[in-house]
Amino acid sequence: MKSANAAINGVLEEDAKPAAAKFRGASRDMDRLLRRHLDDEEDLIVPVILKYGTEGLG
Repeated sequence: MKSANAAINGVLEEDAKPAAAKFRGASRDMDRLLRRHLDDEEDLIVPVILKYGTEGLG
């Protein structure tokens, strides 16, 4: 993640606040997307697997 590297480099270069703010925004976006993905998986995929099983999936 570019913003994580920039935050680390920003700390070393003493302009950490802007880099950390950018990383914080990017990590919030990632958190939102990951939570949505997991919610969808729980709501959509798990019931199908429970009903039909896992045979043929792997």
